[in-house]
Amino acid sequence: MNIRVIAFLGAIIFFPMAAIGGTNTTTYTTSTKNIFDTSYATDNQQIDTFSTELIGRIQGSSTLFDKTFNVAYTDPSVQAAIVAAEGVLTGAGASSFLGPNLLTSDTSLASSIVSVGSPVGTSTDVSYSTSLYIGPQTIWVSDNQSQQFDIPAGSQDYDTLVTSIIYQTITTTTTDTYLTRDVYELDGVTTTVPTQIPEPATMSLLAVGLLSLGAYRRKITDK
Repeated sequence: MNIRVIAFLGAIIFFPMAAIGGTNTTTYTTSTKNIFDTSYATDNQQIDTFSTELIGRIQGSSTLFDKTFNVAYTDPSVQAAIVAAEGVLTGAGASSFLGPNLLTSDTSLASSIVSVGSPVGTSTDVSYSTSLYIGPQTIWVSDNQSQQFDIPAGSQDYDTLVTSIIYQTITTTTTDTYLTRDVYELDGVTTTVPTQIPEPATMSLLAVGLLSLGAYRRKITDK
């Protein structure tokens, strides 16, 4: 008789507690967490630019041709300019050419630009773990543990955490731009015919002849 009374009273006490506040409730949640493992790499790049000046003149006299090109000497545009300069010098009396000869050459750093690239994923490691949380408390669940989840008193939650370790690389690139300035000169050579100067002996004979002619004229006049 006493045992039945105790069992009956226990039932009365238990069920009201289960109804109040949703006690003895078990829930299951999932959350994720991303961990980025970043490594850094460097990369160097070089860009070569050119400035080629072509000067044309007659044997070091005033400049008759002067053009600058943003390309190397071997570029077809510079080679075509050499032909054009020869034409200008020929028109000024040149019969042959010297060069083009390299007068000056200078290479300098024009600019240096550093750029940081976007992360590039290389691999991902995924692990799983389940934890039991007993209320009352609030935990973080869902994607990247971005949402709050309340666990009432007397309830419990099994949360499965998916952890992803993402390995990635960020590359820093340094780009150096160099400028090479070259100056070439093309000289036109002219052919000149020197003026003939009488030799000393010839001048003596000429003087004797003139004196003789003068004496002859005086002789005729005296008569």
